[in-house]
Amino acid sequence: MNRPKKRHTTTDRTRENRLNPSCCAQDLLTPDQEAELGKRSLAGDTGARNALVVHNQRYLKTVVSEFMLAHPSLEFDELVSEGNLGLIRAAEKFDPSRGTRFITYARYWILQALGRFSEQSGLPVRIPEHRADELKRLRAAMQETLSSDPAVLSGASGLDEDTVRLLIPYTMGTLSLDTPARTPSGDEGDTLGEILCSQEADFIGDLCREELKQLLRKLPERNREILMHRYGVFGREQLTLQKIAEKYGITRERARQIETRTIDICRCLGRQTA
Repeated sequence: MNRPKKRHTTTDRTRENRLNPSCCAQDLLTPDQEAELGKRSLAGDTGARNALVVHNQRYLKTVVSEFMLAHPSLEFDELVSEGNLGLIRAAEKFDPSRGTRFITYARYWILQALGRFSEQSGLPVRIPEHRADELKRLRAAMQETLSSDPAVLSGASGLDEDTVRLLIPYTMGTLSLDTPARTPSGDEGDTLGEILCSQEADFIGDLCREELKQLLRKLPERNREILMHRYGVFGREQLTLQKIAEKYGITRERARQIETRTIDICRCLGRQTA
């Protein structure tokens, strides 16, 4: 005998969906739902943790938008990614028995993650959290003392001198190789990348033309052509990095990388044949 299929009522569906992070991802949680998820997350239930994170994405983006008002140079998507790390941490530690709503508790962790990201956004590499805190203290000491002396900064920041010397390079900003250099009159000149590359031109003078021809023959065709166009040798028109990039359908930075790499190869080959 065939049994009639069980029909799901609206109440059944609500019960099934209320803790399912894939359902109604942007719906706000009721206090009871939030408390139940918080208890499960605190006990180590990753599904409940994820549900808290997913259902609070709208609030996360609100916090990120507010944060961007003070940090307009940062990318929204990157801040959302970093803010999610703080939101996940908040979901893991949230204890609903303390009577605090989750978004109130999560705001602190989100802002902490965003602040740490903004502090490190200008660094060439990311550094560990404890180093980031030390770097923040060092920067405050540098602003207070207007000094770069490790001994002075050590006393003002409470860090030992070895740590100060280690962190001082990270207090300096970074510049893109595409940044144009300025003349004393304020006019824009070649980019920093082009200036650095121009210092490599001396390597051609160290090789006689015949030796250079032999070295160039050993290079891949595109590398050889780019190098000859860059320095205008062997009948090639001398081109800027931008013109070379347009000619070969690559970016100017990629053209610079190929040039630098090709010069290194030439030097290695030259030493091998010397």
